[in-house]
Amino acid sequence: MTTEPALTTDDLSVTYTGNDDVEALKGVSLEFPENQLTAIIGPSGCGKSTLLKSLNRLHEIQPNVEIEGDVYLGDQPIYDTEEPAPEIRRRIGYVPQTPTALPLSIYENVAYGVKIHGDYASKDELDDLVETYLRRVNLWDEVKDRLDTPGAELSTGQIQRLCLARSLAVEPDVLLCDEVTSALDPVSAEQVEKTLVDLKAEYTIVMVTHSMDQARRIADEVVFLYLGELVEKNDTQSFFENPENERTKRFVEGETVVDYDAAETPDGETDDDTPDGESDADDSHAESVESDPISTGR
Repeated sequence: MTTEPALTTDDLSVTYTGNDDVEALKGVSLEFPENQLTAIIGPSGCGKSTLLKSLNRLHEIQPNVEIEGDVYLGDQPIYDTEEPAPEIRRRIGYVPQTPTALPLSIYENVAYGVKIHGDYASKDELDDLVETYLRRVNLWDEVKDRLDTPGAELSTGQIQRLCLARSLAVEPDVLLCDEVTSALDPVSAEQVEKTLVDLKAEYTIVMVTHSMDQARRIADEVVFLYLGELVEKNDTQSFFENPENERTKRFVEGETVVDYDAAETPDGETDDDTPDGESDADDSHAESVESDPISTGR
């Protein structure tokens, strides 16, 4: 079944500038189908998180990034536009790798972005919204009797689902998920995976993962990046069982080096997608702590 793309990248390039320029993405053109879950995979340093953060202009909070090309939400550009970045980030939600509850109650964690945008008419409507999105992430039954307790008192797996509820409460069109199960135990990771599978009936989901098994289990399509370049995009079954590209085949079979002829990684680039040794996990954590501007659309 063919679906229209919810999100499209057009010749998207991202360069980290500094002592040595590092081109983290190189002319990537992709379509992300509506109401499907697309997994982005590849070895460390290949541009996965760089691509994800480019999809809602998150890189604009960094001064040393240059972006060429564009991203389209439907048929509307998100870079070449007068639409404010906070509104774009509301429509393209982001859930970071490190689950972090705001220093508020469970209830207020979910209501936070809704209150900022004023998207409710009464306290009863706000109550209904909080319950709706806690149910949507399969968390309501676990927390309904303690909504006034701090969100930080939940387990790590519950906090990750709380972060999902907080992102969904501002009603995005697309949900970006950056390694959202990497910090979780197997049981909690399975709960989050189930939630994501349920959510794709209503949302377009783009997920970075290091786990090929996870991509096999829950993705509809898989994108393979290597050294900032798009190697292959295909439906999940074809990607793993009959890949079109030799580099994809090597990677799926577990080879560490997937392109023996590729150029060396530029000097100064670390094993992460971010420059100067700053890890994606630390970056995501910092973003989520500062009043979680991304998942609330601020």
